[in-house]
Order: sequence, then C-alpha cells, then structure tokens
Amino acid sequence: IVTVKESHCILEDLEPDRTYSVWVMAVNCTGCSLPSEKAIFKTAPAIPTIKAEDCMVCWDTATIRWHDGSAAAESFTLEYCRQHSPEGEGLRSFSGIKRNELKVSLEPNVNYFFYLRAVNTFGTSEQSEAALISTKGISPFFDVKTLGGTAHPALQISPDATVISQPAWGILDVLGEPLPARGRHYWETAVSACRSYRIGICYETTPQSSVLGLSDTSWCMHCCPTQTSFLYRFFHTGMMSDVHVTEQPARIGILLDYSGGRLLFFNAERGLVLFAIRHKFTDAAHPAFALEQAGVLTLHTGMELPEFVKHS
Repeated sequence: IVTVKESHCILEDLEPDRTYSVWVMAVNCTGCSLPSEKAIFKTAPAIPTIKAEDCMVCWDTATIRWHDGSAAAESFTLEYCRQHSPEGEGLRSFSGIKRNELKVSLEPNVNYFFYLRAVNTFGTSEQSEAALISTKGISPFFDVKTLGGTAHPALQISPDATVISQPAWGILDVLGEPLPARGRHYWETAVSACRSYRIGICYETTPQSSVLGLSDTSWCMHCCPTQTSFLYRFFHTGMMSDVHVTEQPARIGILLDYSGGRLLFFNAERGLVLFAIRHKFTDAAHPAFALEQAGVLTLHTGMELPEFVKHS
C-alpha cells in the first residue's frame, strides 16, 4: 500500500517481467472510499546477459551472443563503446534485434564494452552488465616460425599471410597465432594445390623437435595420397586412425571447440565430418600446417561458423 497526496504515484522496486494489479482508494478524515476498478500492468523484461565466452571475435568484427533471460523479450538493443573512448564519444547502438546474436564491425586491436537491453511492448529492461570484448591486432594469421623456432627459408608466405607455398620437397611446418583457450574457433584450408600435408593444432609446449601429431600436445590430419584413393590419417601421441576417401576434398575445415571438448575435421565443400577427436583442451592452441611435398596451402580465417558446423 502506498499513500500519496498527489494524483499520481511512482511504484518502485517492482520485479521485471511480472504482472501487477493496481487500484486506488480516496481517503479523507471521514473514511475511505471503495476501491476503483483494477488496472493491470506488466513490467519490462528481465535484464539479458551477454555470453562473452560464446562471442566470436575476429580482426575487425565480433559476433555478440547473449541469453535473453526472459521469454517476454520481443527485441533487443545492443550498445557499445570503446573502453578508452575520447571525451564526448557516446554509446553506439543497434535496436530492433530479433535474434540472440549480432555481428558488429569494429576497429582492430581495440577493447570495447558491450551492453544489452531487452525490449517489449511494456518497456525496456535495465542495461546489462558490461562485457569486455577485445578485437585482435592487424597481424598475420601466421607467427613466422615453426616448431623449431624460426621460419624455414624454403617456405614462402604471402604478404597478407594467408598463403603458404613450398617449392621443394621436405617436411616444413608453420604455426598460426595462438587461439584463446575458450569458445569455438573455425578456419578452413584450401588444399587442392598440395597432395601431401599435415594440418591441425598444437600447444605452445609442443617440443621443438616434435613432428605434428606425434606428441601429447599436438593433433593433426595427415593427407597421404595412394594410387587409388586419398588416405587421411589422424594423429595424436603417435596413435593413428585411418579414413579412406576416393575424392580429395578441396577445402578442409577445422573446428576447435573448447566448450564441447572437440576437434573436428570437415570436408568443407560437402559439409561432412571426416573425423572427430574428443579431448578436454586446456591451453591456447596454435593452428599448425606442414607441407610434405611441393605445393600451396591457402588459409581462410575470421569466418562465421557454417551451418553444417553448427549442427555437427
């Protein structure tokens, strides 16, 4: 019960996403009137939560994902700003978002604060807690080094760091930049211009003298062409599993899923799983590539998850 002398009243401390009945009675020194007809009000939606661990961050974009907190939300408003923004720079916002995610174009190598509000016909929720999202700096996908520590002079890496070529025979490898040990990471490698190669991941602690896939801190797919088919061998700690295919995939997709404890290799053209490894990955991992014959590997990074990956 709230007693006021004005002809209006502000009701405070109401819970979000609840329905309330409100009625009024007039009071003077002689008594209290009968209650008015009840008016039904509903409060605004509950505050949504940004799921930072499920957000996908690339060089100049970020896909922000969230939990709505209430089935009553009809749309969302996403607001963001730079962590160290110049004076006078306000929040930027996207409104009317119907899904629980949004891809936003950002500047590379900048920290951003993201906030979220849920909206329906009854009002707008309070602002969510800030989620700190950091884009990556503009730098090559590759660390210019191998497991041995320095890039081999026979390896040629394109200026935009997406193409590895090797004009001569040999087992030469190159490591990508380390991936944060959380969430999901996906990339593809065009492999049609190289007949024999290894691709996979390894931890920073992988021994320098180790061949990719032969230690307990590296996992890889090894393409070995035969006379009648292509043999794909999947290695970890030297243990091997074989998969034979008659048609060489032109693109290999790799999903490193820290949340689900999975490493999946795909025929990215057909959207088919070639092999799945179950493991609780704990450390930041480098994408790793090794050319065993003269050839070219072309990298495609910063990709949204294809539908066949989402449903795998």
